[in-house]
Amino acid sequence: MPTTVVGFRLGCDRRGRQVTVFVSQAGVLYRSAGPYGKRPVLVRPEVSPVIGNPSAPRLAGEQPLARPIRSLREQHDECLRHGLTRELIPPGVTSLAVEEDLPAVLQGRARLPQQRLTDAFLGAVHRPAGSLEEAIRQFQAVVGPPRRPAPAAAQGRPGPERPLSPRAQTMLRALTHRQVLTPERQLEVGWAVAGDGVRLHTERAEQTLDRAAAAELHAALTAWLRYTDAS
Repeated sequence: MPTTVVGFRLGCDRRGRQVTVFVSQAGVLYRSAGPYGKRPVLVRPEVSPVIGNPSAPRLAGEQPLARPIRSLREQHDECLRHGLTRELIPPGVTSLAVEEDLPAVLQGRARLPQQRLTDAFLGAVHRPAGSLEEAIRQFQAVVGPPRRPAPAAAQGRPGPERPLSPRAQTMLRALTHRQVLTPERQLEVGWAVAGDGVRLHTERAEQTLDRAAAAELHAALTAWLRYTDAS
């Protein structure tokens, strides 16, 4: 499953140093730095506290991407203050052909997954957004964070549809071809989503879905709801 990220790479020719920073769709900020021409040194990822402790009262209402996006802005400003003004990779949104290993990140085993994501980011084909704020807006449009209802919706008129995530778009195309959506990995409590409904099945077993499994089911349900929308 691809990983959508927003980020940049800034450098300073005089000092011969660079900094790479990007945020994943799950809400993790990845950073690396080092001299030109050498493999960058990885900095420990910053994980949104909502991911690790979603039920904490102090985090009520906070979105997983809020703090990582704020940190991304702060990192960008700090780079500019320290003379890293050359855009080696201009701010932009990129879909990496590498799946983010969020469980490994949460368990403190992030080095290898982070290296894979960083290598993929550095080797990807980038389409500059023009500015960091524009890149963040594009990123939010792609991953579809919760937003306040549009004024038109509050007046009883249909508001703009929220864009589907890349995963949900893929699933929607599968539903239109009468395919059945099922989990990518085997679960004790399974599910299947088809054009005619959603089916859960179990053999006297109960299992709590982790974030990755819940995100996949959410994407499937989003695609099904869009598929069955009479409007």
